[in-house]
Amino acid sequence: MEYSDMYIKIPDEQKFPFERRIEMFREFVDTYHRFPMSNSGSLESSLKRWHYNVINEIVQISPDQRQIFDSMIDEIK
Repeated sequence: MEYSDMYIKIPDEQKFPFERRIEMFREFVDTYHRFPMSNSGSLESSLKRWHYNVINEIVQISPDQRQIFDSMIDEIK
């Protein structure tokens, strides 16, 4: 579907690159001293879903990204 130029497409705020998700996850844990839970605010729920999806290999990440993720989880456990 095409829209006129008077409309501006706004990107989906829930789509973040892997590196930004890692930062957000670490910031959350550093701030609240716990892992995100799925029954809280939208950002927290989003981080929980991302964490679940990476652990269960629903999200496709590179082997290097997996190593970064696993190291982060080991550090903050």
